[in-house]
Amino acid sequence: MIRTFVSNSHFILSLWLSVMTLGNVQAQSITIDSVHTWSEQNYPLIAKAELIRRTQRYTLANLAKGYLPQISTTAQATYQSDVITVPIPNTGIEPLSKDQYKAYADLNQTIYDGGAIAAKRQLQRLTSSLESAGLEKDLYALRERVNQLFFGALLLHTQQQQINLLIEQLRDTKKSVDSAVRFGAAYRSDADQLASEILIQQQRLYEIEAGIAAYLQMLQAFTGHRIDNADDLQAPIAKDVWMDTENNRPELKAFELRNKLYDKQLKLLQAQVTPRLSLFGQGGYGKPGLNQLKNEFDWYYIAGERLIWKFSALYTLKNEKRILQVNRQENNVQRETFLFNNRLSQIQQANEKLKTDQLIATDQTIIALKENIREAAKAKYENGVITLNDYLKELNAVSQAKLNQELHKIQALSNQYNRQFTTGN
Repeated sequence: MIRTFVSNSHFILSLWLSVMTLGNVQAQSITIDSVHTWSEQNYPLIAKAELIRRTQRYTLANLAKGYLPQISTTAQATYQSDVITVPIPNTGIEPLSKDQYKAYADLNQTIYDGGAIAAKRQLQRLTSSLESAGLEKDLYALRERVNQLFFGALLLHTQQQQINLLIEQLRDTKKSVDSAVRFGAAYRSDADQLASEILIQQQRLYEIEAGIAAYLQMLQAFTGHRIDNADDLQAPIAKDVWMDTENNRPELKAFELRNKLYDKQLKLLQAQVTPRLSLFGQGGYGKPGLNQLKNEFDWYYIAGERLIWKFSALYTLKNEKRILQVNRQENNVQRETFLFNNRLSQIQQANEKLKTDQLIATDQTIIALKENIREAAKAKYENGVITLNDYLKELNAVSQAKLNQELHKIQALSNQYNRQFTTGN
C-alpha cells in the first residue's frame, strides 16, 4: 500500500509539473524580435533568396564551361552544277563528281578571350548580390509594417488596462452611492449617472478590444503564429540607440553594388574589343578530301591557331561607355536623395525623442497632483460640497494622466525602433 501511494504520488506530481510547464509555455511572452523572425520566415518572398543562390550557382557553372573545348559536328551532301577540271590531256586525272559528301568535327579551345568570361562571372556575382540587397530592402519594409502592428496593439492594450481600472473605480464608487441611496444619504440620479458612465466606458472598451483583435489577426497573418491575447506581447526594453549614427540601410549597399556593377560592365565592354586567341582543329571524312584532285572518299584533318579581332565593337564602344557613366551619375543622385530623406527622418525622430523624454519626465508628477485633487474631490462630494459630475471629472483626469504616461512610454519605444529602422541598425 505504501509503494502504491508513493507511486501514485509520483505520478500526480509529474502530471502537475507537466501541466504547469505547459501553462508556462502557453503564457510565454512574445517579443518584437520573435515577431520579426516569424514574419520573415513566413513571408512568401523569402523563397526568393534560395532562388537567387541557385541562379548564381548555375550561371557561374555555365560560364566556367566557356574554358572547355567547344566541339561541333557537321554532315552535308551536295550536288553542284560544275566541278574543277584539268584541261591537260592524257594526265590520268579523273574529273570530280558533281555529287560531293562531307562529315567532320570541329574543335575550338579558347586560349585568351580578353577577360570576357572572368568579367561575366564577376558581373553575375554582383547581380546576385544586388538582387539579395533588393530582397533585404523588401524585408525591411516588412519589419516596418510589423513594428506598426506590434506597437499599435501595445498602445490599445494599454488603453484597455487603464479603462478597466477606471471601470473598477466607478463600480466601487457606485457601490458606495447605492448604499447611501438606501439610507437616503444620496440621490438615485447619482447612482444612475454612475451606471451610465460605466456603460460608456464599457463601450469604449468594446471598441478598443475590436481594434486589438484586428491588430492581432494581422500579426498572425504576417507571422503564421497564433497570437490570442495582447497580454502575450512583451514591450521591448528601452535602449539608447541615438549615439549610433552609422547608416547600415540595405539601400546604401545596393547603391554601392550598382556602381561596382557598372565597373564590371565597363571591363566587359573592353574585353569585347580585345583580340581573342584560340586553337582549332577539324577532322573528317568526305569525297573529295583535302586533295581536290582525288575523286574518292578520304580522311583528313586541319589544325592550327586562330586570332579574331572584331573591329565592329569599336563603333559603339564610346557611346556604351557614356551610357554607363550616365547610369553611374543617376545612381549617385538617387543615393544622395535617399541620404537626404533619411537624414530628415532622423531629425524628426530626434525631435520626437526630445518631446517624449520631456513628457515622460513630468508624467509622474502630474499623476501625483491629479490623485491629490481626486482625493480632495472625493471628500468634497461625500460632504455634499460638489456634485457627482465634478468628482467624475477628477476621476477621469487621473485615469487619463496614467494613460498618457503609458502611451508616452510606448511612443518612446516605437520611436526607438523607428530610429533603428531608419539607420539600419
